[in-house]
Amino acid sequence: MGGPHEGRERDVEPRAGTEPDPSERAALSRRRVLQLSSLGIAGGVLATPAAAQSLSRTLTIASNGDRFSYTVSVSGELEKSSANGASIDPNDTISGSTATGQGGGGGVDSYEFSGEIESFDFDGDATVTLNGSEIDPDGYPDNVLSVIGTGDPTDYRFSVSGSIEKSRANGGTLGDEDQISGGTVEGYVSGGTDSYVFSGELRTITLDGNATVTLNGNEINPEDYSKNVLSVVGTGSPTDYRFS
Repeated sequence: MGGPHEGRERDVEPRAGTEPDPSERAALSRRRVLQLSSLGIAGGVLATPAAAQSLSRTLTIASNGDRFSYTVSVSGELEKSSANGASIDPNDTISGSTATGQGGGGGVDSYEFSGEIESFDFDGDATVTLNGSEIDPDGYPDNVLSVIGTGDPTDYRFSVSGSIEKSRANGGTLGDEDQISGGTVEGYVSGGTDSYVFSGELRTITLDGNATVTLNGNEINPEDYSKNVLSVVGTGSPTDYRFS
C-alpha cells in the first residue's frame, strides 16, 4: 500500500559523480523553467510588462527660471514620469491622452508616451525635449477637439478659425466618412471617437444626437458654441450679396 505521497513526482537530484539519465535531465529542466517563470525571469532576462515597454518616448518640459504652462496631446497612451529629474505634480492633469500642466522656478515636468505628439499649446519660458532632443512646441497645432460617441448615432458639425486635420489623439480614428472643407468639419460617431487638431479658435459646434465633446482634454458644452457661420466664397467674378 502506498504512502500519502504516492503518485507525486519526486524531485530527483543526481548523485555526486554521476550524470542524470535523459528522463531525469528533462524533469530537472522543467522544474528550472517553472522556478524562473515564478520569478518573472525567462532565459535569464527579467520579464517586463508589455504596457511598460510600449511607452517608449519621453517628453520633458524644463523651466528656464520663469513660469510656463502647456497642454499636449499624443496619439497613444500617456503617463507622468520622473525622467530627467521631473517631479510628479498633482496639479498637472491627464485626460485621455491629453496632459495639462504648469511649472516654473527651475521645475521639470516629464511624460512617457506612445505614438506621436498631435498638438502642443505652450506658453512661457522652458526648454522642451523629446527623447533628449530639443523641439519647438510652435511646430505643432495648438488645439485638439474630440467627439466621443456614447453608443447613439450622432452627427456633428463644427468650424474653426484656422487650419484643421484629423487626428488619432484620445483614441481618435481616421474615418473616411468625416469630411473637412476649409475650416469646417462634418462627421458622424456612434461608439467610437473622432479627433481633430487645429489652430486658431473653435467658432461653432452643433450635435444631432448624444456625444461628449472635449477641447484640449476638457469637456465642453456645444451649446456655448452654437452660433451659425455663413461664408461667402468668391470665385473671381464680382458679386454683390445681402443677408439679414
